[in-house]
Amino acid sequence: MWSYSAQVVIGLVVLAVYAGLMLFAASAYVRRANARWLTAHQDALRGRVAIKASAPELPEEARFADLAIQLLVPPGSGDGERGNWWSPASWIGSCEIAEWVRLHEAQRLEVWRLPDSAVQARFARAMGQLEELSPIRQNAWQGRWTDLQAATEVAGDVDEHIRRRWRAELSQLLAELFNARDSTYNQLVSLYGKAGWLVLAAYLPVAALLFAGYGAILLAGFLGGLISRMQRVVYGQGRPTAYGTSWVPLFVAPLLGALAAWAGLHLITLLQAVNVVDLSSIISADETFREVPAVPVLGLAVLLGFSERFFNQLGDQAEKVIAGEPDRGSAAAAGSTTPSFRQRPGVDGQRKSVETQEQPPVTDRPGEEPSPAAGLAADDSGR
Repeated sequence: MWSYSAQVVIGLVVLAVYAGLMLFAASAYVRRANARWLTAHQDALRGRVAIKASAPELPEEARFADLAIQLLVPPGSGDGERGNWWSPASWIGSCEIAEWVRLHEAQRLEVWRLPDSAVQARFARAMGQLEELSPIRQNAWQGRWTDLQAATEVAGDVDEHIRRRWRAELSQLLAELFNARDSTYNQLVSLYGKAGWLVLAAYLPVAALLFAGYGAILLAGFLGGLISRMQRVVYGQGRPTAYGTSWVPLFVAPLLGALAAWAGLHLITLLQAVNVVDLSSIISADETFREVPAVPVLGLAVLLGFSERFFNQLGDQAEKVIAGEPDRGSAAAAGSTTPSFRQRPGVDGQRKSVETQEQPPVTDRPGEEPSPAAGLAADDSGR
């Protein structure tokens, strides 16, 4: 049996190692991939500009575009602006967002350096990406596309006004597409700022509970949350992975499992005290969950860390009991298909716990979708 000192030391080591692993993963596996992707696009633009700079008879607009592109994407740009692996920029991606905006503006200016055939081909390519815009803007650009084609057939490709109009319209279309992409990227990478705040906020109560003597319970819930997320990664299909957003629930799930285990056990104790559930064979009346509880209690802590539905069910049932609301057998959490606890008198005079609906068990199945109550954001969030 562990002593109090051993629990505290082991818990602190686990928390320190976990923090180091999160920082390493955020830097080496998430941010590095996004940064190298951005650098590749910047190098590609510089290569195109260098090749076209040797073309004779560039129009006046192209020369001004060259100067602006050099200012927006100079050689070696971005390498010195990005923060170190321990910097907050590694989580929120603020440097990459600014560089993407400058790169997209340079790509818009590149339009004025393209030959006429390349401009129309680039316009056709952009029209195939209109699903990124709202339906109203899609219809508007479909009309512009049709008008440009009709005007070109009437005036011909050599008309200077038509040539400038193609470039101006393409520049504005790219501006809308790039703005939509930058906004989406900004929203996705902001999840790392939220994840960082949640991790720091979770560390405080976990550390306090560790020093209070709940190390074994916290470790059991930590393992439950980690196992749950590992199973969803292994068995899940079609998970969104844009810009590394699928890493956010991986960072938060173990800490959330540790806190859910401690809170869930105390909710079970509350429900048992008011005769809603009867787990006296597992949790005795004088159980404090400190030091090293019995093995069945640790197993229950793993289940609470593993299944957010089970924890949501306990919280909903406790809320009904405290508020004095009648139990109609509703789901424990909003959108959850898990049945709530309900009691009825048995034929032998004892109160028995039954399920009011035929629903799946409270434990999560590998690969099943998470409940809405477990989400951290609109995307792949939660545990």
